[in-house]
Amino acid sequence: MIEELTARLAAMGYTATEADAWLLNFVIDKVTHEIKFSCNISEIPITANKLLVDMMAGEFLRQKKAMGASLGGIAIEAAAKSMKIGDTTIDFGSAVSPEAQFDALIGMMIDKNRSLIVASLRRLSW
Repeated sequence: MIEELTARLAAMGYTATEADAWLLNFVIDKVTHEIKFSCNISEIPITANKLLVDMMAGEFLRQKKAMGASLGGIAIEAAAKSMKIGDTTIDFGSAVSPEAQFDALIGMMIDKNRSLIVASLRRLSW
């Protein structure tokens, strides 16, 4: 999973270093356990891996930004102004700051994927 996560971050412009190893592993465990607890399952199907990796990348970037750490080669100014998923379009607006657009993108990476995973994998406990 760590290889997929570092590849996703690299695609966004962030090159993970050895110093990021602990935080990468923490984020992987955190997101995995969060989904397992939310869905009441013991194993996450492999079909959900891409959504998990996107959530993990978003959580990693959120943690790095919150710590005030460098986001490497990611240009916050270049964050998307709108995003289309299926028939839904999210417009981040042109009047908001680049940082707010970046935060909205990160939030969407985490929240949208969490909603999809929980909706498809949730099991009730009787």
